[in-house]
Amino acid sequence: MRREFRYKRFLTAAVTLTVVIPLMFLSSCSYVRKTVDERSCINFVDSMLEDYLASPQKYKWSKVCETGYNPASLDKNQAELLNFAASKVKYFERSVTTDGTGEMAKVSYTFTNVPDVSKLNIYESDLAKIKNEIRELDRIDLEVTFQIVKSGDGWRFHSLSKFGRYFIHPFCDLVIGEEKTADPDPVPSGFVPSGASDLKDNYLASVWYGIETGNPLDDLTVSDAYAVQNVFYFKEPVSGTFLATLMNDSNEEIMRMEIKVEGQITVVCDFSAGLEGMGTFAPGKYRVDLYAQGEHIGSSDYLKVTR
Repeated sequence: MRREFRYKRFLTAAVTLTVVIPLMFLSSCSYVRKTVDERSCINFVDSMLEDYLASPQKYKWSKVCETGYNPASLDKNQAELLNFAASKVKYFERSVTTDGTGEMAKVSYTFTNVPDVSKLNIYESDLAKIKNEIRELDRIDLEVTFQIVKSGDGWRFHSLSKFGRYFIHPFCDLVIGEEKTADPDPVPSGFVPSGASDLKDNYLASVWYGIETGNPLDDLTVSDAYAVQNVFYFKEPVSGTFLATLMNDSNEEIMRMEIKVEGQITVVCDFSAGLEGMGTFAPGKYRVDLYAQGEHIGSSDYLKVTR
């Protein structure tokens, strides 16, 4: 009897293990699959946010949205305004919810320090005026829930929720024209001929400006710079085509641009990391060199960029 009892107890334990172990295995597999799915959802949305905010003009919504759902693209000026508005925005993922089929998911994020563009009362103007309007807007926090659906081995957006209402559509609708000046005379009297030697003799100084404030920088240090601006001043109005190069402190050229002026005392050099797909400028020191007809006209002081 004693032996029979032990045998039955052994059978009972064996049967129990036979049932429990597969259940544990299935439960473990289900947890791993859920974890993998959630991570793929977050990675998908993170990639969109990083790529779009870094280079909105070049971003292709058709690659990440469902067929028939394709937000409008931004032009160069609209993209510059988005970069300006989003320069101090921070965001972080809060939660992921998947349905029972694994074919749909909701990914929730919090965005902080967002300009309340829903209160923007200007729709057509020049860049400088619209930037001033954006600068005066209240800053708010947003809870955004992205709806995504399974597509092959990846995901596609079914809805961008508040993200579209604050970071896409308001900028698509902006009509941006040339900056208007009070003086209708395009060529002030006494402008200097475009000879390089005359330009060099007429050069006065250069000044770094804050992109957001529009004021000269005091300490020549900026953080999280998506764009930088340097202005070269001349004693008298000048005309011609200038070449401006943005250089780092290792004397490497980072960007270059041609600037045409007619009867002006300034040459404004705007360099945008966002429009070049760089997001923000890497930490370091930068200067601007100005040339005309192959001759060096002047160089700025170094601007320090930090994170």
